[in-house]
Amino acid sequence: MKASSQQIRNDLNELFKLIQPDLTQWEGQNLLITGGTGFFGKWFLEALSFFREKTQSRMGRIYVLSRNPNEFIKNHPHLQNFDFIQGDIRSFHFPNSKIHGIIHGATAASAQLNTDSPQEMYETIVEGTHRALLCAKESPNCRFLMISSGAVYGKRNLSRGPSKEEDFVFSDQRTLGDAYADGKRKAEALAASTDFGQSAAIARCFAFVGPHLPLKLHFAIGNFIADCLEGNPIIIKGDGTPLRTYLYPTDLVSWLLAILSRGEKNRSYNVGSDVMISIERLANLVQKEAIQMGLADNSVEVMQKPKPKEAPACYAPSVQRAFKELGLNITVDLTDSIRRTIRHHLEQV
Repeated sequence: MKASSQQIRNDLNELFKLIQPDLTQWEGQNLLITGGTGFFGKWFLEALSFFREKTQSRMGRIYVLSRNPNEFIKNHPHLQNFDFIQGDIRSFHFPNSKIHGIIHGATAASAQLNTDSPQEMYETIVEGTHRALLCAKESPNCRFLMISSGAVYGKRNLSRGPSKEEDFVFSDQRTLGDAYADGKRKAEALAASTDFGQSAAIARCFAFVGPHLPLKLHFAIGNFIADCLEGNPIIIKGDGTPLRTYLYPTDLVSWLLAILSRGEKNRSYNVGSDVMISIERLANLVQKEAIQMGLADNSVEVMQKPKPKEAPACYAPSVQRAFKELGLNITVDLTDSIRRTIRHHLEQV
């Protein structure tokens, strides 16, 4: 994408109002973003670039770690005005300047890597977090945002309800047999360790939908939208009963910046929507919205039948802590999130 779509520009105008109070405190401060060129990272860069443009703010230097910054800048030239650091999260060179805040999100959320190379997945998460924490340790009083995952809670079904932050604590060293989840658990324990001054606030992120989300990977909603854009039937390989929730990127960024700026150190906060929907209902909702936006009427096909008397799998957060302690809320509902995402992609054609 050579420039922000009109949909993203509209979103950034909304986002500006949400994040201005938290971003103002970072004026003149230096930030480091690891994982700065993925889904989360792109939205952070969009927001920071827009904020600087809108306010003529002197935010200090914003360092962005990337394995291949030249490729990123080639594809996103409107996001090139940052201090890119080329390197691997496990071994990158620290910036020469004092760092006042670190947003650590460098993890490949890759289902294929998790399956094919679980040890590499685990080591990248753990060693990368250790390296980022060492960078923070070199800058006393550096705020540290550890971007974790709802995967730390393990597999759950509806009978256990949405995951609450107290359902997993840092001292819980049980393994889940999943490299990604185990890596995030260990990384959280590192971030809470006295070795690093217990400097981290932790964001446990669930599922999201919006511009910049890859459409043809392991994200169900991304695949559904891709199918509609290409006029293909939506195929659900399972039985369609698992429950998910989805948060739009404007809310995602405002929540993460609030946790970075105001979150209590050594405390976790779930990040996501609290409105659950089954995969089958989600597919039908995507189909409905796509048709209303002028795309072809395509079918939804569910390949398996639900197992009788079995509670559906549930990947959903309780977000009461974020609501009550940080005053956060959800400003974009799922239907609007889907419309905005489809509109963004239609604008790119």
